[in-house]
Amino acid sequence: MRILVAEDDPDIRDLVQLILEAADFEVITVADGAAALERAIADPPDLFILDVMMPRMTGLELCAALRQLPATADRPIIMLTARAQQADINQGLTGGAADYIVKPFGPRDLLARVTALLGVERGPEPIAEPDQPATEIQMSADRFPPSTNRQR
Repeated sequence: MRILVAEDDPDIRDLVQLILEAADFEVITVADGAAALERAIADPPDLFILDVMMPRMTGLELCAALRQLPATADRPIIMLTARAQQADINQGLTGGAADYIVKPFGPRDLLARVTALLGVERGPEPIAEPDQPATEIQMSADRFPPSTNRQR
């Protein structure tokens, strides 16, 4: 199953990709909402993970646009964001998101929500302990599989 991750922070984008690929998902990553919309139109994924605060098009704007397209109108959307106020959560959920995860997040929590929305069994365990926030995971190059090991 394919998941499109739209996140402007490269470290979080890489971490989400690592977690999902370890569970045998195919992951497409983009750095802004407009690029995500272009990819969704060209080849819709099975699920979207969207940051709220992104350049060119916010996650909320992207969510609304995806709900208007016949090919993506029924695809699950998870908002993954630092915006933790109840009003923000309500806005995301009433705007069409199926779930809302606040950063920092636990890798197992992310994976559990993705698999629940896709109706699939869980893949291999992610690299973190259940209560360890993703921001505390050591992100050294040797922990990334060769396909995601990037020079910066």
